[in-house]
Amino acid sequence: MEEGLSTDVKGMTYASRDINAARDTLTNHSTVRLGGSYKNGVWRLYEPGNSGIVVSRVPTSLVGNLGKEVPYGGWYSLGKLASTEIKMTSEGVQVFNKFMVRPPLK
Repeated sequence: MEEGLSTDVKGMTYASRDINAARDTLTNHSTVRLGGSYKNGVWRLYEPGNSGIVVSRVPTSLVGNLGKEVPYGGWYSLGKLASTEIKMTSEGVQVFNKFMVRPPLK
């Protein structure tokens, strides 16, 4: 697995500008975890099949390059959250990875 998010978006990769969307996902999705870890000096998300939530500081001027922004009401279509999420393209994932926040090496 490469460092950061995989650019293979056959399985959809999402981003959101709303911290509440991340909180909703952590609370209501059984396989999503926060962050990643260092393995052999390279910071990686959890292994494929285990999703992770990470932070990227993409400049506002580049957010439109991530992909299409669509409404997000929360997991299980509960509709309790009035937010949006971005369905990222392969190119969007590359932009996201460039600005991803990584913890310091231990």
